[in-house]
Amino acid sequence: MGGPKEGLIHQSGLSLLQLQLDRLDPFFAEVLLLTGETAKRWPEGGNSRVLVDPRPFAGQGPMAGLLAGLRESATDWLALMPIDNPLFPPEAFVEALLRVGLPDGSGSPLALGFLDQGGHPRWLPGLYHRDLHPTLEEALGSGQLSLGRWVQSVNHVFLPWTHNKVSSERAFTNINTPEEAATLGFHRGPRRLATRPDLTKYHVSGTSD
Repeated sequence: MGGPKEGLIHQSGLSLLQLQLDRLDPFFAEVLLLTGETAKRWPEGGNSRVLVDPRPFAGQGPMAGLLAGLRESATDWLALMPIDNPLFPPEAFVEALLRVGLPDGSGSPLALGFLDQGGHPRWLPGLYHRDLHPTLEEALGSGQLSLGRWVQSVNHVFLPWTHNKVSSERAFTNINTPEEAATLGFHRGPRRLATRPDLTKYHVSGTSD
């Protein structure tokens, strides 16, 4: 990609990270920025925090970031949003919880994902209950790095996509190449601190590289 994805600049002038934070802010009480790179030092403020992968799992992908989030989450549920999913509607997280209901016993799902229009399971973006912390840590300790494989080993449910304004094709579109970035209106801007937002106005959600 020629540099960190969060530094991509949208045609609106906002960085990808800032754009995601602006979209998530109205729906969540706290924002946790999950990163595997200790060198990243975004400013923190209010109820926003930057979390680095816990040792000894640094750099081990979304599972390590999720573990950091579950360890520190102030709420039962953590919404895990990849930084490169700029079209996923944040309200879909809320709708998913309302559809399933809050856990009321050992039989309740603790991981919520989605089924796209082709019936394929999507665990990113997804919702994860903090009670999954021990089993996630155990999986990482055993060398498991596949988030999808781990999700399907715990009590989970995949909900058919029902959003009435955003199709599943758009919702699960992510940015992996410069061409995909350009299609979604992003370009590589100058590598400056402009890609590090002022977080003082934010209160939550979870984002992950």
